[in-house]
Amino acid sequence: MMSLLGFLCFGIGLNMLYVAPKMKMNYVSYSYKNESVLISSYRVYDYVNNENYSKRDCQKILPDENNINYLACEYLLSNDKDMKDELQNAIIGEVTLIKVYFGLIIGFFLMGAIIVFGYTNFRQLNKIVCDIKEENRTNLYSGG
Repeated sequence: MMSLLGFLCFGIGLNMLYVAPKMKMNYVSYSYKNESVLISSYRVYDYVNNENYSKRDCQKILPDENNINYLACEYLLSNDKDMKDELQNAIIGEVTLIKVYFGLIIGFFLMGAIIVFGYTNFRQLNKIVCDIKEENRTNLYSGG
């Protein structure tokens, strides 16, 4: 039963790793409708099309309110201090979220490993102790 709990912890960790949203350090996820891109202070990364846009590339994108790359580039091209602060705060929050998320994954893996190996060692040690008790019992009754 305990080893099952350990494997369950491993499974939860693997599942969290599998379903993790697209994340990248010092980037923030930006979504519009059903599309998502990652924005840093200097670049926009469209991971679906595997395209990177620098500020210079962003200036070449034609204005289109339905184009997620154009909307994300507004954060890079804007001179508005509030937009820049919003982007910076979102990036800091996303970095914290990434650390917590992967900390949980590592925690589940470690907990699973400790439970599985701990339970296995407990069973082996328990068997040795029981064998010693049985040997002492037979020596006691045999008059030795």
